[in-house]
Amino acid sequence: MDAGELKNLLQRGDSKFWSRLELQTEAATEFSDLIVLSALRKKAVARGLKREGEKAQPPVRIGILGGYSLYPLHEIFTHMLEAAGVACELFIGDYDNYVSEIMEPGSELYALKPDVVLLLPGAKRCRYSGALTDERQAAQDCASDVA
Repeated sequence: MDAGELKNLLQRGDSKFWSRLELQTEAATEFSDLIVLSALRKKAVARGLKREGEKAQPPVRIGILGGYSLYPLHEIFTHMLEAAGVACELFIGDYDNYVSEIMEPGSELYALKPDVVLLLPGAKRCRYSGALTDERQAAQDCASDVA
């Protein structure tokens, strides 16, 4: 990863920053690299650096809910989308609060009117209580009931 090149492009206000950021994001193999790239992307957005030929498109509204801490997953998820030119607006659920966030029609999740909801249920809620030798259909039926 060459963060120095991106920093220089950002300091100069060069819109080539975005195409380089996309390439480096696609090539990233380390978690730490994605965090650095995400931080640079945030700085570019804060400085108002526009993409070449950028057309205003409505953001994809995404709800991320789960039985886990969603940080830094949501940072990486947002970065991957934004680096590819897909604007997004997120609702990040509270730790292991997804059942009430889904069931409450007045929640912030419903106010967002998400196009997509990513649900990462807690491991305790996703255990099959049947026998290991049960037919696959029995496990699938149980999973469908939980969902």
